[in-house]
Parts: sequence; C-alpha cells; structure tokens
Amino acid sequence: MEAVRDRFGDEVVFFVVYTREPHPGIGGRGQTRTFEEKCQFAKDCREDLRDDRTYLVDSLDATVQRTYGGLPNNSYVIDKLGRVAYKEAWSHPKNLGRVLERLTVSNREAPSDDKRWY
Repeated sequence: MEAVRDRFGDEVVFFVVYTREPHPGIGGRGQTRTFEEKCQFAKDCREDLRDDRTYLVDSLDATVQRTYGGLPNNSYVIDKLGRVAYKEAWSHPKNLGRVLERLTVSNREAPSDDKRWY
C-alpha cells in the first residue's frame, strides 16, 4: 500500500477508518467499550504500524462499517462529491493502483470545467 500512496499521494488523499479491533484477544486487547478507548486503540495501531495516514474512528455501533458493507478490510475510492467511484471487498494494493491510475489519468484529461475529482 505504501507504493500506491507514494505514487498517487499528490493527487489522492488516503485515510483509514478504524472500525473495530481487528484481532481481539491478541496482545491483551478486546473490543472497545467506550469511544475514548476506541480512539486510543486507533492511535496505538497507527503508531505500531508507523502509518502516516489520517485515522478516522468509527462509532461504537460501527455506523461507517455497516454503511459501507460491514467487511473488515474494505478499500473505497470516494470522489470529491462523496460518490463511491470504486470499492473492493479486501484491500489489494495492485488493484487499487490500477484503478487510481485510470481515474487520475481520466481526471487530468477532463475539461477544466469538469467537477470530477478522485
């Protein structure tokens, strides 16, 4: 995923939506019980992974995760108007890179009054 971010970082904003603890019980962590605890878990995850992306934290009842399909490792490309331009049930950097290439080239070649942004 780092290679995809390096390649498209000037044109695309990447972020993580922290939905729930991906491996409860490992490292002594269970699922969170408060939003504050969930924010701390997300911060710890970001630091442990040395991830420079922005982390957004989903609600305790997983509103974002349920809205976007309920799977644990989805990838989405959302355009500037908030539309889903691409979704993938499991994150595959190679697939995402191909999609971003197609979308960013298309966007660069669009007329200047075109409002699309990917």
